[in-house]
Amino acid sequence: MAQAMPGAKPGTLPPLYFAPTIKRSRSFAKLQEHHGDGMPRVNMRRTKSRDFNADKLDARSTNGYPPSKPMHRAAEPSYLSADAPIQNYRGFLNLGVIILIVSNFRLILGTIRSNGFVLTTAVKHYKNLNHLKEDPWQEFPFVSGFLLQLVFVSIAFGIEWMLCRKYFNENFGMILHHFNAHSALLIPLGIVWNLIDRPAVGAILLLHATITWMKLISYMLANEDYRLSSRRVGGNPHLATLALVENLDSDEANINYPQNVTLRNIFYFWCAPTLTYQIAFPKSPRVRYWKIADILMRMTVSIALFTFLLAQIVQPALEELVSDLDETNGSYTAAIFAEYWLKLSIANTYLWLLMFYTYFHLYLNLFAELLRFGDRVFYKDWWNSSEVSAYWRLWNMPVHYWLIRHVYFPCVRLKMPKVAATFVVFFLSAVMHEVLVSVPFHIIRPWSFIGMMMQIPLVAFTKYLYRKFPGGSFGNVLFWMTFCVIGQPMAILLYTVDYQYGKHHSTNMEIFDTDDCRFLWKNSCLIR
Repeated sequence: MAQAMPGAKPGTLPPLYFAPTIKRSRSFAKLQEHHGDGMPRVNMRRTKSRDFNADKLDARSTNGYPPSKPMHRAAEPSYLSADAPIQNYRGFLNLGVIILIVSNFRLILGTIRSNGFVLTTAVKHYKNLNHLKEDPWQEFPFVSGFLLQLVFVSIAFGIEWMLCRKYFNENFGMILHHFNAHSALLIPLGIVWNLIDRPAVGAILLLHATITWMKLISYMLANEDYRLSSRRVGGNPHLATLALVENLDSDEANINYPQNVTLRNIFYFWCAPTLTYQIAFPKSPRVRYWKIADILMRMTVSIALFTFLLAQIVQPALEELVSDLDETNGSYTAAIFAEYWLKLSIANTYLWLLMFYTYFHLYLNLFAELLRFGDRVFYKDWWNSSEVSAYWRLWNMPVHYWLIRHVYFPCVRLKMPKVAATFVVFFLSAVMHEVLVSVPFHIIRPWSFIGMMMQIPLVAFTKYLYRKFPGGSFGNVLFWMTFCVIGQPMAILLYTVDYQYGKHHSTNMEIFDTDDCRFLWKNSCLIR
């Protein structure tokens, strides 16, 4: 029996549908025995039926297929032709999975054979933490920078507490809010740039500082709206807003500003897996500790696999790239560069998917479970994106909500055209991507910024393809090629050359020689 297939979201592929396995139903006699109907049981056995066609049936069973039996009874297309009815290609999917596993296992064996088992290099550069107790600010700025985030969150609460009690006027309070929120980003940025040499450590601190900055911006603007609406309307104007939120705790069902201005409330928001503040959040009934244990186990496996792929495949490839640059005095042919490019594209895809699964599915769900945070739609089916704008709407819901609420619609309210508001959103995203990459590596390069701004024409092109060929796979293929084969591996190579090769060379650098089609790197101007 045909079943209705779920529809696709705008900008995404239609679903791949596999028919459910048909289960054999019970016979009528067994159903009677199972359910019971009070009827007497009669033992029945199969007998050979005889009717007026019995002689013909016996002749057919005796003769089998006669030589004249017609085998071609209808005009039908081949199974793989475009005119064929819907087919089930699940066997090809299984074959693709087998080929994927075998080919990548061969890749791992090849790296082990050529480089040995190099997993230990992933942790050999990290120092012992015994010096932490001596002077955490000078000896371990990561912890000091992280603890500063607690200070900025507490200051934001203090400013809001004084604003709701009218200790100073609205404009001065908002100036203090802005100064505190931007300091939560700029001070850790200075710590990473001046005091932290390891890019991974600096990136973690800067990422958390960026999250705190976005949360404080949302906390400041949302409470400003609550405060001003309370003064304009009077009473409890937030009941209509709370009516839109389901699964609230009983003590939050009728909360009103400024009842939400508490230390517990702001620190819950700071720890919650969201970037957009609201007066109350949907909650799950209880903390499921078995779920926490399951998430921790999955995180352990995912992080171990991520570390293994990074140390076994990516790091040796980048080290070979740097050594080849040394041997050729910075001269590189485009063919050899393309070889490293394609070699990194496969590993980068795995690392990117593991990062997504570990952070967006496991890490955020871990905090959601611990805090009973109810709304756990941290991502949607971005992997089906047929246009780039659909990917940016679906793959990171917390950031998408923040940009929509605090960047896009404020621009629209300023009478900006939607195209201009979209440009502002992409420009801010491009700047933040560049900051999160360049500052931990202590280099100023425009690669991430250019990559993000190039998304704008790509959005227009993929929208055209989606309108021209609705439901087609070309836009989805272009999306995967752009992110996993072209964009990210290219960025990794460029930043690797700038960071690793540039640390040991101080001569001038030429990026690309059009005469002999070579890439030339002689200096990356590493800034410390």
